[in-house]
Amino acid sequence: ELIVGAVAGGKLGDAKSSIDDFDTAFKALEDRMSAVSDAIEAANGRVILLDPRRPGKENWKDILPEKPEPLERVSAAGGKLFAVYSKDVASRAYAYSLEGKLENEIVLPELGAATGFQGRADDTFLFYTFTSFTRPSTIFRYDLATRKSSVFRAPEISDYDASRFVTRQVFF
Repeated sequence: ELIVGAVAGGKLGDAKSSIDDFDTAFKALEDRMSAVSDAIEAANGRVILLDPRRPGKENWKDILPEKPEPLERVSAAGGKLFAVYSKDVASRAYAYSLEGKLENEIVLPELGAATGFQGRADDTFLFYTFTSFTRPSTIFRYDLATRKSSVFRAPEISDYDASRFVTRQVFF
């Protein structure tokens, strides 16, 4: 079932049900865009532009088409879309224009899981959390202009040095 409602200020207003049999995660992405992640017609997920006044499938527009990797989450900040996919059980994060054009891959510290990438439409940076087998949950600050991440907050663990460990992914 698809939940459709008015979008104002980046928030979903009065929601109502309008399309049955639709497996989705609804997101209000920027004030001008409503988007859904469609898992029925795209098993790995995709992001479509949807006008709540005309929610019929014939009016849908692909913004981020389905990829071979599952789409884990999508968010918007600083006038961009941020999508996190799972590839070989590790997060891969990407920045896209609001029209769905790939701008860059966000370089993560190592194999692990990234969450967050949230902010406001006018933000120039955003935050995300990264965790791996050798790194406890660490908050990173991502600068939209430089496309660089830096550690914002990391837990202090006495006598632990993550650089002494290596995480490798091996396929058999």
